[in-house]
Amino acid sequence: MASKIFQEIRGISDPILEGINRGWLTLDADDYTEHTTLEANVAIIGTGAGGGTTAEILAKAGLKVILIEEGPLKSSNDFKMDEPQAYKDLYQENAGRMNKDGSMSILQARCVGGTTVINWTSSFRTPARTLQYRPIILQSKGLLKKR
Repeated sequence: MASKIFQEIRGISDPILEGINRGWLTLDADDYTEHTTLEANVAIIGTGAGGGTTAEILAKAGLKVILIEEGPLKSSNDFKMDEPQAYKDLYQENAGRMNKDGSMSILQARCVGGTTVINWTSSFRTPARTLQYRPIILQSKGLLKKR
């Protein structure tokens, strides 16, 4: 991981650096030359939205949790706003992963935080037409805000 230059950027603190400063133990399997045993109450494979949230809940409940991730741990200091470098650092197969017949790209992350790291800005407002349809089907009320 790059040196810890910025503790916060534009008033937003870096959650990775905050965690490390609070005592997170981060290990890189590439640093191990011999078999090593790590002990924990729970091991979670995958650090995306589900794995990360689960780990936090379990750790706050007093369990010792190990998160296992294929890719690297990156903080705000590591993002250089260079797309080709990001593909290499953050994406499965350098962002070249495709479905079986090659007709669709699959932008899947390979880093701590999982695909939430690369797709967090891909959440679009649900179209009003969809919001109007769902309450009818689900017989729900109060889901559509009038503008």
